[in-house]
Amino acid sequence: MDIGCIFKWNKFPYQKDGVIKDRYFIYLGKTPIFSITCEYHLFTTTHELQYYNDNGNRVKNKFIRLKKDEFKLPLESVLDLDVGLHSISENKIIDNKNIEILDYASEEFIKRVYVLILESGFISTVVKMDIYETLNRNGIFGLEKPKRHK
Repeated sequence: MDIGCIFKWNKFPYQKDGVIKDRYFIYLGKTPIFSITCEYHLFTTTHELQYYNDNGNRVKNKFIRLKKDEFKLPLESVLDLDVGLHSISENKIIDNKNIEILDYASEEFIKRVYVLILESGFISTVVKMDIYETLNRNGIFGLEKPKRHK
């Protein structure tokens, strides 16, 4: 899977609420090659737009609104970096027949997402470093390195 890949995972089985349903993701990074298990860091979208309106309970989250048909998404969506992270082992992704690649994000879009990832207080420094290093290995440079917490 290439960096910035946007895909539909039909019948996604790892939903936090246990409901199996189709989900849309962007792939932005993975654990280092020398890790015991290789995990892909995926961010999912939501169609629950009301949470991101002026009075919504996620209006202060780090998110990007996506228009219908942007990246071939079927509905207007939100990519919420504060609540949308799924780190999933590589063996559950590679050759998965339920994954349908839709599109690829531009470098500009990936950098925009990365800035929000850095700003998020809900993503660990370890995951931020994984994403930073993956983006660098894939030729996306000029990014601020995540700061370690003291």
